[in-house]
Amino acid sequence: MESGQSSEPAAVSVASLLHDKELAVVEDALYTLSRIATNFETGGSDIQSLLKHNSPKIREEAAFTLGRLGSEAVPAFADLEYISKQDPNPKVRKAALNSLRLIDGGKIHRKPKDFSTEEQNAK
Repeated sequence: MESGQSSEPAAVSVASLLHDKELAVVEDALYTLSRIATNFETGGSDIQSLLKHNSPKIREEAAFTLGRLGSEAVPAFADLEYISKQDPNPKVRKAALNSLRLIDGGKIHRKPKDFSTEEQNAK
């Protein structure tokens, strides 16, 4: 692909493979999208739906791919946060946590700790 050319037409074609019956095809599509997709509109919701796939490898690859989209994958943030804590597979949880960091620019949304309440309780 020449410099300055958009990879989005290719990404759209690859995204169409995300629901193939062959797991290897889906894995390859996720891998390719992690390299060429630049926005959530190009298969992002399909990738997000794969976070619920039966295969832990597919869930892991989907989480990784969403992370590569960075802030474009904010619509998937809540699902990634859930699986980072609840998925039975540790590799999937780790991929989701890493993706959350990439999506949020290195910060994870957490409630700030209320130190004033702790100070009052300590007195």
